[in-house]
Amino acid sequence: MTSGGDYEVLRARADDALAGADAAEAVQATAEALAWCRERLPAGDAELVPALVRHARALSMTSQTGSATKFGYELLFDEALAILHSGQGGHDEAVAAVLWTYAQCLRHLRPAKCVTTLEERLGLLRALRGPSHPDVAAAECELAGELRQQRRHQEASAHYRRSLRIWSLHPPDRWGLMAAEGVGYLAELAGDLGTAADAYAQAVLTARALGDDQVGTYLVACARVAAGRGEDALPQFEKALAEQRAALGDAHPDVAATMMSISLATSGERALRATRDALCTVGAWLESGGATTLNDQQRRDFIKTFGRYAERYLSWWTASRSTPAEALMAEALEVATWRRRLPHLLWSPWRLPGMHHPCETELNAVMARIAHRLQERYQAAGRRPGAATAGPAWMGHVTELPALEGRQAELETLLRRECRPGVLARPLASTAVAAARRALAADERLVDIMGVEGRYVAFVAGPLDGQTAVIDLGPAARIDQEALRARVTLEGPDRATAFRDLKPVLAAPAGDLRALAQLLVAPLLPALTGCRRIRVVLDGPLLHVPIGVLPVDPAGSPLLTMFALDYLVTADDLATDGGPRAEPGPELVMAAPDYDLGSVEPGQTGFLFGPLDGTAGEADGIACLLGPRAVVLRGDEALKGRLRETRSPRLLHLATHGYVLSGMSEAAARETDRRLRGTTSELTGRFVNLRRHPSLRSGLALAGANMWLAHGVPGSGAETGIFTVADVSALDLSGTALVVLSACDTGVGDLDAVDGHISLRAAFLRSGAGAVVASLWKVPDLPTRDLMIRFYELLSRGHQPADALRTAQLERHAAGEPVVNWGAFVCYLGTQRHEGHRM
Repeated sequence: MTSGGDYEVLRARADDALAGADAAEAVQATAEALAWCRERLPAGDAELVPALVRHARALSMTSQTGSATKFGYELLFDEALAILHSGQGGHDEAVAAVLWTYAQCLRHLRPAKCVTTLEERLGLLRALRGPSHPDVAAAECELAGELRQQRRHQEASAHYRRSLRIWSLHPPDRWGLMAAEGVGYLAELAGDLGTAADAYAQAVLTARALGDDQVGTYLVACARVAAGRGEDALPQFEKALAEQRAALGDAHPDVAATMMSISLATSGERALRATRDALCTVGAWLESGGATTLNDQQRRDFIKTFGRYAERYLSWWTASRSTPAEALMAEALEVATWRRRLPHLLWSPWRLPGMHHPCETELNAVMARIAHRLQERYQAAGRRPGAATAGPAWMGHVTELPALEGRQAELETLLRRECRPGVLARPLASTAVAAARRALAADERLVDIMGVEGRYVAFVAGPLDGQTAVIDLGPAARIDQEALRARVTLEGPDRATAFRDLKPVLAAPAGDLRALAQLLVAPLLPALTGCRRIRVVLDGPLLHVPIGVLPVDPAGSPLLTMFALDYLVTADDLATDGGPRAEPGPELVMAAPDYDLGSVEPGQTGFLFGPLDGTAGEADGIACLLGPRAVVLRGDEALKGRLRETRSPRLLHLATHGYVLSGMSEAAARETDRRLRGTTSELTGRFVNLRRHPSLRSGLALAGANMWLAHGVPGSGAETGIFTVADVSALDLSGTALVVLSACDTGVGDLDAVDGHISLRAAFLRSGAGAVVASLWKVPDLPTRDLMIRFYELLSRGHQPADALRTAQLERHAAGEPVVNWGAFVCYLGTQRHEGHRM
């Protein structure tokens, strides 16, 4: 900035930058305006205050986006307040204004200090305007809201009540409306339903006087309190619904919530009808793009809320003793499929079947770069972020990560705006499941097993002109426990390592697989008469159990001997047109990576990736079957950079170590860290970083992985040596018919993630793979080699992937091999229908 610059121009530029979204530009513009003032005004001049406040606001914006500059904005606010105090003694409207701005900047950065600042402002306003002034009431309400946000409910209630008392002396105002709602909410939370009823009634009166469109919301609160007091609340709910429809229209989530309240207040057909109306309303809202402007927390909340609506609808079928009509049974299956779609409908609609947008390619690249930066967060373990000794990786993290995350947010906003979910958003109007059933052969069945209000329910459907059934399998807690026991039985309790999901393995003692089979499989068999192939969709911990190995007769014959099994993510994947296929490239096989790429301390090897003797032979055997066109990368050529750069190989085979860190309890994580520190403290930091984010907790080890974990530098091609779920998101596999993950735990991941199941298997399917073969436990090396070579022999003879895998597994079973050697692998079909892998 030149010293002769025009301050009015600088101030206007600073104001424009503050109104925009670019924090760095705001910091630069406000800094120039402040520097101009400091050059020309004496220290302590009151004219400095606006420039100080502008620059403080800009710095607080950078603090919110992760800048290394921390709390610099506080020093500027303190300087501005000191100037005002010295000139006016601290009792001035300008001081109150600066305190208010200061509190807004502190709100998300230092909540406790925000409360202190709001308290100081409240005291000043009382002194300036008197205890009964409307501005004082508004300040009381604002302070109460911040306290409520911090769950300091008793303090918040006291301020809300004081605000409400002041507003009783003045005309209706929106702050008064907020105070009445706050008193009612906190009283209801505390069980004081009398006070809550009075406060909500006051909110209704105030909202009507103001012409507020939330009258219906406060009427719902009145009805809810009435129901809590044992009164007949149904008329009040219906009155609230009429108000909401008039104000908000029929396609609004608040309208749907009131319909669900009516459902809960009634029973039988009337309850079902109200739930159905709620689902239709939610679907219309989603289809209209109503979810476009939600923030992340709102999306999480709506996924849970709408999921409960669907479960309420589905539980009616479970509880009904009558056999519903075929059309209604099919409708229930549609709702079940819609519930599985919810994360994509609200979080990432561009990932819905058939959706394609050019910006998705850039988004995937940005997310992959974010994943790399998160992996490289520290250059040395135990080093404080921002410390003077931090290496270049940390500084790159500081400077690049906020920009990447900002670009990710921009692209996701654009995609949500332009990728409308269409009819898939409507749980009771979509034809996706009907199309899926038309894709079934006469001897095939679709089986969708879903958790519904604490129970597992199976929806069984044949071809469109066939029969459907809804089967209550029993309490989910019992089935989940048996699923954990099955995991221990199948893989053994001693197979956990540092890079392993410890919780399921240690949560239950070993048991007989018959217990889970009796709960999960036996009830289905009557509905599978005449069936040869099952297209199965699973839920919860059942995603981590290969149900094909469960016994179906006294001799212990596995389910695979009776049925062919295809695993699906959602039922409508059967009939989805995934759009035009990309031209596939040559087959790619990566196997037997050199995990060290140099020297690694001998004492560290127990916690790093050891050599897999069978994977080299596996690669050789597969390469012979694939022919000379295939690209085979081994040893120091099995690099992360090579895999990242691949585009739609016709087949992708990865034979290496896989790891899973999801589900690890805090105690297990601390124990792992303690053991690692006992080996070398440098290892701990990398493990901690991988556990920090769901998309880093599952991955594959490639060349240089051990060197990177030990804080070495494997080289630019190797990068970190760890290929995570986030890295998979950047791959273009739209022309890939099959991905085979010949590694440990590649089908295992987080179950409660907002984006659905997060695992390598799910990530490869989302990237466009036509089918993915993945494992559900830590597979043994040499038996896996033999299984995979046989699998490829069958593929070369024209078998489809799922059938080739089943045949190879049944041959191992017939030969008397233990299930642990062959049973972990399952084949998932993606949304793109390929004609199978022909060689």
